[in-house]
Amino acid sequence: MKKIFITGSTTGLGFLAGNSLLEKGHQVVLHARSEKSAQEAKKKIGKDVPFVIGDVSTLDEIKSVAKQANALGPFDAIIHNVGIYETNAEVVTRDGLRTMFAVNVLTPFVLSTLLARPERMVFLSSGMHQSGEFNMTDPQWEKRLWNYTQAYSDSKLYDLMLTKYFARNWPGTYVNAVDPGWVPTRMGGAGAPDNLMKGAETQIWLAISNDPEALVTGKYFHHKEQRKSNSLADSERNQDELVSYLRKIS
Repeated sequence: MKKIFITGSTTGLGFLAGNSLLEKGHQVVLHARSEKSAQEAKKKIGKDVPFVIGDVSTLDEIKSVAKQANALGPFDAIIHNVGIYETNAEVVTRDGLRTMFAVNVLTPFVLSTLLARPERMVFLSSGMHQSGEFNMTDPQWEKRLWNYTQAYSDSKLYDLMLTKYFARNWPGTYVNAVDPGWVPTRMGGAGAPDNLMKGAETQIWLAISNDPEALVTGKYFHHKEQRKSNSLADSERNQDELVSYLRKIS
C-alpha cells in the first residue's frame, strides 16, 4: 500500500486518479481550492478522505498547502496535477504574478521544494508543450502581447523542464511527466476527443507500478508509453535558469 498526495484533485484527472487509487486500497491525500469543493468531492467519493485546502495561485496558500500536506505525510508519491488554462491577460495574483504561471509552474516547484522528498513524483505536462518557447526575459508574458495558447504551451514546457531538473538532482526519486491527451475535463471541454481515464491511469501507473517501464526517471509519457519531448527541456542550462527564476519570485 502506498501513500499518495495529488494536487488539484476535486475534479477531472486528479479526482479520477485519487478515487481509483483509493479503490485499489492505497492511502490518498487530496487537495481542494476551498472547503466547499473538498466536501463536494468527499460526497462523490463516499468516504471521509483527507484533504488539504488552498488556492495555489498565491504563495502564502501554496506554502500552507505544503505545511498541511507535510503534516499528513511523508508520501511515497506526489502527483502535481493542478493546472489551469487562463485566457484573460489581466488576471494576476495578489503576489503580482500571472495566474496561469503561478498555478501551472510555480506551484509544483514550490511544493516540490517544501514537501518531504517522495520515492516518486509525477508532473502534468501536455502535448502542447511541443510548441512551447523558453523565454526567461518575459516568462510570464508581462511585456509581450498576451497569447494565452502560447503562454499555456510555455507553462507545460516549463513543467517538463522541472521534471528533468528534479530527475537530475534527485537521484533517489523517480520523476516523470505525463501528457494525458486532450481530455474532457472542465479545462479541456466536454468535446475533447481523448480518453479521460487513460490520462489518469498513466499518473497512477507512474505513482505505484513496479513495471520496469515505470521505474525510470526524467521521461515523458502518453498513455503509459514514452514519447519524445521538446528538446528545449533537455538543456540543463535552461532548467537551471528556470529554477533560478522560480526561486527568486518565490
